[in-house]
Amino acid sequence: MARESILVVDDDAAVLRIITQMLERAGYGVLAASGAEEALQVFPHHQDEIALAICDVMMPVMSGPLLAERLMALRPGLPVLLISGYRDRVGDGQGLPILYKPFSMSALLTKTRELTGREALPGRAAAGGTMAG
Repeated sequence: MARESILVVDDDAAVLRIITQMLERAGYGVLAASGAEEALQVFPHHQDEIALAICDVMMPVMSGPLLAERLMALRPGLPVLLISGYRDRVGDGQGLPILYKPFSMSALLTKTRELTGREALPGRAAAGGTMAG
């Protein structure tokens, strides 16, 4: 199975690092972006290899839902998972799936498999670790 990449966008460096580590441990390639502007610069160069975009809802400059809209305009059908530490302030997620922080590695990988339709690389751990929000 070819290694697929996941675009992870979060303005919190610690959260970005933890999510990146979780996904890499499971065998996914990760393109990490510290905000919407960086994600929009990276995406066109890698859009064919990106199987999923994971976007924080609350970011400066551009919200996760707006970024998701922009990415899906560039590549229709791109699966997007929103993540948020604020259950009461998510607002309009445009019907996109949302995973609330803190979440476990198992919860992240379950959502990743649901949205990409693919398992992580064989032999990798599917549980353990928790991401704080």
